Amino acid sequence: VVQSLGGSTLYEIPTSGYFQVVDRVGSIAADRVDINAATNDFRSSDQATRNIYPGVAFDGAKPAPDTVVGTPDTVPGSVLNQSNRRENGLFEASVFANRAAVVVLKATYDPGWRVTVDGKRAHTVMMAPSIVGVEVGPGQHQIRFSYRAYGHYPSLLTIGALTLLALGMWPERRRWIARGQRTLAKLRKN
Repeated sequence: VVQSLGGSTLYEIPTSGYFQVVDRVGSIAADRVDINAATNDFRSSDQATRNIYPGVAFDGAKPAPDTVVGTPDTVPGSVLNQSNRRENGLFEASVFANRAAVVVLKATYDPGWRVTVDGKRAHTVMMAPSIVGVEVGPGQHQIRFSYRAYGHYPSLLTIGALTLLALGMWPERRRWIARGQRTLAKLRKN
């Protein structure tokens, strides 16, 4: 306990940092609407401290297979070292996996995450409670997660502004057409 104040308590707990080598056991089916409720049992359990995370079969996707059969009795691996440049969206780690496992980055899953394992592009996986991970085989690996935000926001904002402008001007179109027709009629008379 670090401090208690007004009915709230702040705890300091030991952690593996941003990375953890885990076994994927089981799967949770969820979508955007029910991910919080679907992962509640996991979040209320001690599985994370035992290096056991279920995968997330998101939005009807097929569940990924378990990385270990049965209940594991040994740790799946360890994080040897890690570094990050959060402001640049870059997280790196050297890990050792005792068997097939998942290296999780304790950051919210998003399609903008890119990952390499030993310098080769790999696929990200969603793990409970909605964090990003990558599957690895036994042995030592260099993991690099980088985040690339969706790059088309300026274009979308421009389209949105033009649409709002057009919708705001739409009711005035009849007045502008009538004014243009009157002007044309005057020009033809002269």
